[in-house]
Amino acid sequence: QRTRAAAGSVCGIVRLPLPGASGMAKTELSPSAHTILLLARRHADRLRSPRLTPEHILLALSDPASDTFAQLLEDQGILPSDIIPIRRAAEERLLALPQTSRPPTDASYTAGAKRILDLAFREIRSTARPRVEPEDLLLAYLEAAPSVAAEQLREVGLTGSSVREWIALRHSQ
Repeated sequence: QRTRAAAGSVCGIVRLPLPGASGMAKTELSPSAHTILLLARRHADRLRSPRLTPEHILLALSDPASDTFAQLLEDQGILPSDIIPIRRAAEERLLALPQTSRPPTDASYTAGAKRILDLAFREIRSTARPRVEPEDLLLAYLEAAPSVAAEQLREVGLTGSSVREWIALRHSQ
């Protein structure tokens, strides 16, 4: 199935087929989660990456303009300046990968990026929330296969359990 994360309007709900999921053909992304995936796509384009990777998703999630990420950092007592070297290292890893002159297509997600989407969808189903939000993507990023950036985020205090608690508190208000 083709992933439609980069198509459609940023303003509306985007239906995204679950990578590798059976029984549930589509699930919804919130407009803000859709915007994160569009921004990840722009990072992939800018870095001339042939496929969208978890690092592109991290760059989008941790963008200084992200209100959700900024609020999460503030609530966790993490300084935005603690994230700058993590973003820089992720970008350097991406620049070391083979580049292409063609932008990635809608279906060109790496297995790691698909895993992040799949984990985010599983998370909202397990909590009975209707849509994937940016914080679900961050939680999935932290809980997906080990990565240097995820470990660095954990070292500054951003863990899967702290993000999950933050999400629960945010959605209980």
